[in-house]
Amino acid sequence: MVQDTREQKPERQVLGPAEIGALAHLYRGEVYRSTVWRTRLDHTTNWAVVTLGIALSIAFSTSEASPLPLVLVGILIFAFLGFEARRYRYFNVWRARARWMETHFYAPMLRGEGVSSLDNWQAVLAQDYCEPMYHISYLRALGRRLRRNYAWIYGIQAIAYYGKLAVHPTPIADWEQLWVRAAVGPLSGKLMVVCGVLFYGVLIIVGVVDESRVSGPPLLAAPAVIDHLCHPDRADDAPWPLITSTWRSSAMISSRLVPLLRHRDPLVGPKGRTSTRTTSPSAPQGGV
Repeated sequence: MVQDTREQKPERQVLGPAEIGALAHLYRGEVYRSTVWRTRLDHTTNWAVVTLGIALSIAFSTSEASPLPLVLVGILIFAFLGFEARRYRYFNVWRARARWMETHFYAPMLRGEGVSSLDNWQAVLAQDYCEPMYHISYLRALGRRLRRNYAWIYGIQAIAYYGKLAVHPTPIADWEQLWVRAAVGPLSGKLMVVCGVLFYGVLIIVGVVDESRVSGPPLLAAPAVIDHLCHPDRADDAPWPLITSTWRSSAMISSRLVPLLRHRDPLVGPKGRTSTRTTSPSAPQGGV
């Protein structure tokens, strides 16, 4: 008797009304969380704009006013930028999940294709719930917020500072006057200008230079691998080849979320709580 060795096609499992309803509520929750964190991003930007406006009002109130507030507000704005980059990493987690469900759950239904689990998109989403991770690095988030909002704020601050030095109390006549007006206490004017140029140079580098993208092959994450990663206590039941190649499974899961998932740091809660799971050090890095 000849054994039939032909590969059988995987069965197409169609989601039922209960699963579709649960996913709809899950999507609403992720959209709500992303909206809340998007509002928090606007708050830090508003703080930066308001403080810059106050510094401009003080510096240009009179011709004899010191330009020092414009220097100090630059440091304060950088602190706001750091806060916003951290908040953006949280926002990116909820946004990536909502976008993943839009492209794999709602889009097929709108095209009339129905919803199925044939490509294991639910398993990829479940993995992200089992091990919540940041999808973008802090440096990449810093560069994004700098390019989108803070580059304009820092541009206004720089123009206002050097404009203040150039026109108050009288129009500048030579470089010596520039050094005298830029001096702050024991710090010489040349040192202040050089520090300002270096500061803006670092901002430009952070905003322009992006992290290198590492992409893997579009492999399909195996359910057994995902189950093992979500439940490491079941190591005795998992196939040994899958256990010994954990780094490959991490790469497969990350490749399914490219470009949604590019960087996988443990997701730290607002009070310092971290995920109890650990990930493979060989997982690809990057960001949305």
